[in-house]
Amino acid sequence: MRNIVAILPYKIPKIGLGSCIYYTEGYEIVEKIPTNILKNQCDLNNVNRRSWIKKLREEFDIKRNYPWIIRHDMVFFGFKFRESAIDDQRAFVNTLFVERIDESEIILTTNEKISTLNTRKTMLNKYIEAEFFRMRLALDYLISLNDVKNLKSPL
Repeated sequence: MRNIVAILPYKIPKIGLGSCIYYTEGYEIVEKIPTNILKNQCDLNNVNRRSWIKKLREEFDIKRNYPWIIRHDMVFFGFKFRESAIDDQRAFVNTLFVERIDESEIILTTNEKISTLNTRKTMLNKYIEAEFFRMRLALDYLISLNDVKNLKSPL
């Protein structure tokens, strides 16, 4: 599976709403909005989004704009995309590829900048919440690998 860096809204001429999915090695234009792409990714990876929202509510005081948790290396947080020509301006970026957040811009490890309509404080809060769960998933993944490694054969 290719690493998704960001999913941005995109207006496709003569078709309507779509998305531009940025990968580490290129991009792809898809005829689905960003949230539908993330829902499909959750379905492909057998992720129950409702159970993650419940965990987020229990551990944080998050009321809305939950991070999209797909795998231990694919946790996305949403933001308002500045350069959108369509009504649905929500875009998503993978926390794994965020280098830093300057004012209202997200600087990626791939040396690209994404302009947002959010304030720096809002962006940092969303990023920290999503990054926390990415690290927690990675830790759970490593623990599960260690448990499998330490299992003794019944033979």
